[in-house]
This record gives sequence, C-alpha cells and structure tokens, in this order.
Amino acid sequence: MLALTSLFCDVLPSEPSDPSYYARYVRQYALLTLPTVLTQAMLTAVRSEEEKILDDEVSHFVASFDENARAKRNAFDLYRDAAGMNSERIVQDEEGRSSISQFFVDQSEVMKISNRELVMSSLRASAFLNYYFLLEDTLKSLYYDTCTPDDSAKGKSGSVVISVFLKDILSSKRAVRFFDGELLKRSQFFTRFGLLTKMWSLMTIIRNVLVHDGGQCDDEEIARISLCVDELVSMLDKDQLVTSVLIGNVFASMLTETRKTGRLMFGDDLENCIRNLGLFVMESLILAERAAQRAQEPAARRIPR
Repeated sequence: MLALTSLFCDVLPSEPSDPSYYARYVRQYALLTLPTVLTQAMLTAVRSEEEKILDDEVSHFVASFDENARAKRNAFDLYRDAAGMNSERIVQDEEGRSSISQFFVDQSEVMKISNRELVMSSLRASAFLNYYFLLEDTLKSLYYDTCTPDDSAKGKSGSVVISVFLKDILSSKRAVRFFDGELLKRSQFFTRFGLLTKMWSLMTIIRNVLVHDGGQCDDEEIARISLCVDELVSMLDKDQLVTSVLIGNVFASMLTETRKTGRLMFGDDLENCIRNLGLFVMESLILAERAAQRAQEPAARRIPR
C-alpha cells in the first residue's frame, strides 16, 4: 500500500502563528472530503451479496428520475394555483424534451458497466477535479500574494502550479531545503522536486481530459497519459522498485478500463492520489515554513518545540 494512495481523513492542524492560507486550506479540504467519502460509501458494497441490491436500487432511481422530477413540477403547479399566482405552464413542459436518465442508461450500456458503477466513476471524477482545483487555487493565490509573478506564469494556472508557483513560494519563504525532506517523509514517494512536478503533469493531463472532453478519452489521449506514467515510473530511484510496480499498477488498471470503455474510469486509488498529493504538498509547505522561520530567529529568541 502506498501512502500516496491511502485514505487520509485527518490533517495536520494549523497553529495560531501560521499564515491564514493553511487554515483556509484545511477547512476547505475537510468540507470537501467528508461529504465525498460519505456519498461514495453509501454506494459501495461491503459484501458481495450487497452489490446486486445496490445495483438494483440505483437502476430504480435512474429509471424513476424523470417521473419524480415531473411530479415535483406538477406539485408546484398546485401550490401556485392555490396561491393565486399566474397559472401559465412553464415553456419546458410544452416542449419535446429528452430524458437525461436515458442518456445515462445508454452510456452505461455502451461502457458495459452498471448504472451504479458509472455513478461511482462520475462521483470520483468530480472529486478529482475538486481536489485539483483546491490545490491549484490555494497555491495560485499564495503565489500572487507573496511573489513577483514570473512572465512565464502569466495567464497560466494548472500546468505551472508546481514548477513555478510552488517553487517560487518556497524560495520566497526560504523554505526550499526544508520542503523536500518533509515531502519525502510524508509521502514516502517524492524523493525529489522533479518527481512531484511530473506527477502534477500527469494529474493535469487527466484534468484536461475531464474538463475539455467530459472524460471521453481517445487513443491519442490514452497514449499521452501512458507516456507520462512511463516517464514518472522511470524517474523513481532504483531502491523504489516495489513503489514503481505499485504506482504503475494504479494507472495501468485505469488505462485498461479506459481502453475498454472509451472514458476515463476513476477508482479509489486515483482519487486518493490527487487528494493526498494536495495534502502532502500543503502539510509539507507549512512545516517547511515553520522550520524556515525558526532557522531565521536569533538563537536567544528560539523557543524549543
């Protein structure tokens, strides 16, 4: 089991002397993580016999989705009439509209998976984007608050979050030498900054497929993801053989399912990967900043911790 793909539902707490960005990140992380994990747990079978029950429940919900929506609109009509409001029907009820649940069922059939499995993959994809944007927005705001913007970073976000934003933040806080050590201890994976940059590049490719193509993945995009995974694994040290096999398997499994379905398929490991990447970076950043501040204090004023 990799620390990178484990489920961490706890965080390093902020201290009163910490800059506000870290407490803000922890708060947003918590508000995002608990609902995400809870929602997915409700659709996850603990025992094999529960899987069919959950599949049937989700399929029933999908099948009755449009009927339930129409019932709510009809109930609104009754309340509106009782209140003496304008009784003209809304234009959408007069149109020949297509059922979104049918689109969903059709997609499940094309991908040869159950409705529940497609719901779970979609929930994980949404969580992936939320965690990605949380780290991106946090570091971008911190960068513009504390650094002189680099011309190469103007107008860019995701692609330079680690290579420019984080790098310059660490330099401005004189925390570079502390950060790498903290990141390695916490992740047991990122032996150097370049490896973190490459992992973020991989996350950005996946993010772009989700945002720009709705998760649909053609052969060219699969090849790009596969090449980035190979480059990532090749950067691991020789004594990280087991780690390289484990991380390779995480993405190999995703790519195998993606080739079958034509759509990016998200499992626990990939969702945990983006969640933990952000957590490791932010915890290492605040620990490095605390260490840098202690190192800059006059010896007589240092307070033991």
